[in-house]
Amino acid sequence: MVMVYVLSSGPVLKLGLRSKPFPPVIRSAYAPLLWAYQRTLFWKPLGMYWHLWIPEQFGKDGWLGK
Repeated sequence: MVMVYVLSSGPVLKLGLRSKPFPPVIRSAYAPLLWAYQRTLFWKPLGMYWHLWIPEQFGKDGWLGK
């Protein structure tokens, strides 16, 4: 279940970024992953995975904002 949650974050973030404003339900459901990206050592693997889905937001090395 954890893997499904993490792997689903890429498509969900991509779809969520298309809609303005970002839906609050999605924001609250994926808040733990965003927290992990900002405050733990998981920032790099999460950022690199999210780069596959949102290359305009994340660089190849996992940094937000290229």
